Amino acid sequence: MKPLALNALLAAIVCIASLAAYDWIIARPYRTVGVVDSVAVFRLEEERLASQMARDMSAEQRDRLASQARAFAREFPRALEQVAIDCGCLVVERSAVIGTPPHMVDLTPELKRRMQL
Repeated sequence: MKPLALNALLAAIVCIASLAAYDWIIARPYRTVGVVDSVAVFRLEEERLASQMARDMSAEQRDRLASQARAFAREFPRALEQVAIDCGCLVVERSAVIGTPPHMVDLTPELKRRMQL
């Protein structure tokens, strides 16, 4: 009877350790949800560009601002993807989230930093 109890105890310990490792390594990281407020990021860039505009701008200055806007639009998806990779989590738009899930992380400051805002 003693070897049977020892085997059962050992099996239970291995099972519990395996479940804990699965939760810690695989399941838990995927429960994290990152949110970004992309509207706020675009609004900041819009305000930055608008502050540089003037009625008496030359065509060259207007072209430079348009080029900066295009560069921002090109860089934004790359920065957003890199934020998601660094987080290792699902990233969604802030306006798509109702409430505040317990494993939610606001990644907007990181996105702003990457976009140099």
